[in-house]
Amino acid sequence: KVAGTVKTKDEAQTIVDAETKKAQDAWDADNEDGESADEKIERLGAKPLVIQVPIGVESSLKGVVDLVKMKAVVWKNEDLGAAWELTDIPDDLKEISSKYRQELVETAVEQDEKLMEDYLAGKDISEDDLIKCIRKGCIGFDFVPVLTGSAFKNKGVQPLLDAVVNYLPSPEDIGCLLYTSP
Repeated sequence: KVAGTVKTKDEAQTIVDAETKKAQDAWDADNEDGESADEKIERLGAKPLVIQVPIGVESSLKGVVDLVKMKAVVWKNEDLGAAWELTDIPDDLKEISSKYRQELVETAVEQDEKLMEDYLAGKDISEDDLIKCIRKGCIGFDFVPVLTGSAFKNKGVQPLLDAVVNYLPSPEDIGCLLYTSP
């Protein structure tokens, strides 16, 4: 939160820029800039939380495994990702999806002591509780959700928008910036 009297527009912009840098974004883990995921993690100083596993790569991308729902989101035809269906996870991705799901749950439940105790006691964590924990971790800047998709074919856009709504801070979560003219 920023409060107080700001004397110039430049000073106000500096405050806004500083707060904006703190605001967390889901980042695109593609490799167009030639930077590896590890290099991005180091540069951003953020802990990644994998939310999706791609089904296919590059031009053969046909969907993602949603690790929160533990379902595959598969796009239909070549209608620019407008239509999709939820299906079972493909057999060849079950092992890697289970691995990332376990990491996701372990990281997310650190946000809630009772859910951590439940998880350690072997209880399943509900989808709603997992979403709440991921949101809390994103708002607290404890980790950054990592999703995948193809901007070129609009595949993954809807799940990305859902993730923004479900996980990233709203203006109410971040607080207000006050600006007063001199």
